[in-house]
Amino acid sequence: MARVEIDYRRELHWPGAVDIGSRVVAIGQRSYVIGQGIFRGDECVTTGRTTLVMIDRETRKSAPLPQLYRDVLASLMQA
Repeated sequence: MARVEIDYRRELHWPGAVDIGSRVVAIGQRSYVIGQGIFRGDECVTTGRTTLVMIDRETRKSAPLPQLYRDVLASLMQA
C-alpha cells in the first residue's frame, strides 16, 4: 500500500449500519488504485482511494504487474 486518501463527507455514529463499495478505478504498469465509498442508506458519507504497488520480494522495489493480475483487475473495472 503506497497511498491512502480518505474524504469524510458526513458524520456517522456508533452503532449503525453502512454499506461499503469498492472498485478498481485505475491500473498502471506497477500499481493499481481501488476507490471506496461508505454509504448510510442512499447517502455517501465517506469516499477513499488506495494505491497498491507490486513489490519484488527479493529487491523490495516496485515491479511490473503480471499480465494475469492486469487482466483480473481490468475485469473488476468493468463490473
